[in-house]
Amino acid sequence: MSAFTTYTKIKPVLISLPNGQTVYATYSGLVHFSAKFYLSGVLYVPNFQLNLISVSKLTHQLKCTLTFTLTHYIIQDNLTQERIGTVEAIGGWYPVTTLAASSRSKPHNFAPLINCNITDKTLWNYRLGHPSHERLHVLRKQYPFITIDIHHVCDTCSRAKQRKLPFTLSTIATSAIFDLVHFDIWGPCSITSMQGFHYFLTIVDDYSRYTWVILLHNKSEVPPHIINFTVFVQNHFKTNIKTIRTDNGVEFAMSNFYASKGIPHQTSCVETPQQNGIVERKHQHILNVTRALLFQANLPPIFWEFAVNHVVFLINYIPTPLLNSITPHEQLFGKPYDISILKVFGCLCYASTITAHRKKLDDRSTKGIFLGFPQNTKGYIVLNLKFHHIEISRHVIFHEIQFPYKLDIGLPRDPNTLSLPISNAYNSALDFFSDTAPPVKPCASTPAPHAESCASTPAAPPPASLSFDLPANNVSAPASNTAPPPTLSPHAPPGSTSPHFPRRSARPHRQPAYLADFHTATNTVCSRYPIHNYLSYNSLFSNFRNIISSINSHP
Repeated sequence: MSAFTTYTKIKPVLISLPNGQTVYATYSGLVHFSAKFYLSGVLYVPNFQLNLISVSKLTHQLKCTLTFTLTHYIIQDNLTQERIGTVEAIGGWYPVTTLAASSRSKPHNFAPLINCNITDKTLWNYRLGHPSHERLHVLRKQYPFITIDIHHVCDTCSRAKQRKLPFTLSTIATSAIFDLVHFDIWGPCSITSMQGFHYFLTIVDDYSRYTWVILLHNKSEVPPHIINFTVFVQNHFKTNIKTIRTDNGVEFAMSNFYASKGIPHQTSCVETPQQNGIVERKHQHILNVTRALLFQANLPPIFWEFAVNHVVFLINYIPTPLLNSITPHEQLFGKPYDISILKVFGCLCYASTITAHRKKLDDRSTKGIFLGFPQNTKGYIVLNLKFHHIEISRHVIFHEIQFPYKLDIGLPRDPNTLSLPISNAYNSALDFFSDTAPPVKPCASTPAPHAESCASTPAAPPPASLSFDLPANNVSAPASNTAPPPTLSPHAPPGSTSPHFPRRSARPHRQPAYLADFHTATNTVCSRYPIHNYLSYNSLFSNFRNIISSINSHP
């Protein structure tokens, strides 16, 4: 029994011998010959003086191949083709020996007596479910019979419990600007921005921690921007980028360009963003402040591209403890930045109108929302609330404590509802709910001879690309102060202020004769394209909702 690593008592198994006799096996266990050569379910027969191994059982358990020759046979793994062991032939037999020094030169025979003292030092590691060495030492203090092999390498423990190694603090310190530049891509964003962006490329100088952000439609745009940034550094700072560090993204695989410029390209290991941690943490910083700006102004998420650009603008001009309370701008350019020009992102502003096409009695300014500062232009980015497009202007008056996108208290609305469509382009001329929007022309009072509804031409479906809730022009009027609209007559005279409603035929609609044998649903909707499929009443402010309700109240 000393040959068994582990064994258990089993129900007696009857074994028939070739001479016609029968014997019983009462124990079964595990026998180890080497680390990769072991047999399970081995039966112990006390009457046997020689140990026998079944070739079929051996190949089945180890999933191996046995190659027999005149002098030896080889045990080889079927999957990896690794040699498990070699057994020498002695006198026409192939005796299998263990790796122990005492039994290396003789066949392994069973002892006739049962020995229950198991001396394998790794046995308690198996019994206790592979605990750590520290736990085994604690248990050994309470139970001295537990044995520990500190030099044993447990393959099961490594495969089951190995974790990632801790990261030590980096000791690399750059001494000049652009000695090391970090690149990384954030995205894709689940919400497409107003210009259709889904990603942004973040560039961080390791020495000054100055940050640049480039908005991207897709990742394939990255290589040209890296080339352009390299030229930008050479032109403006009269120096070259010494080293570039990125992750393993294929968009950064530009070995020919790096070699031509003599720039070493350092990459992080797979699934190891900690090795590019400076730009990864910069992403976290940018997104934290971006969310704060959008929440503060209550802007829809599609404005994230303007918020990200403004956040990076602010980060570069705020002192950081990494530079001993110096701003990245001062570290890079050698002088502080005048922050007196800063304004509250998303606040109400009035931009002066252009003198061209402006009459004497026209508005001198239009309401807008401040969305940041443009690059290479001394001005402000403004969302025009009258014409609903983006414009850049220098002549802007700000009201920094008012936010046009703040919701009215009396209107319960879902902030995630985007019900009013708008074009992708900034210069969209859609005038939803604006003061100068053209009035909706009613249908003609006399219907066409073959008209089936009050709309003679079906309306085109709204664009399905982007949409966001537009604020009302009058942001100061609460919903509770809005007076209910007067009752309007459907037959008002031409000079009155009441809207003129189209006349609708009172003739009953009959089902066509050829459909008499079919069950059909007659369409009773006035319009072929109902407006409720495209606009939500929940997104209307109180004054507009009252008007729509009064229109729907008349047949």
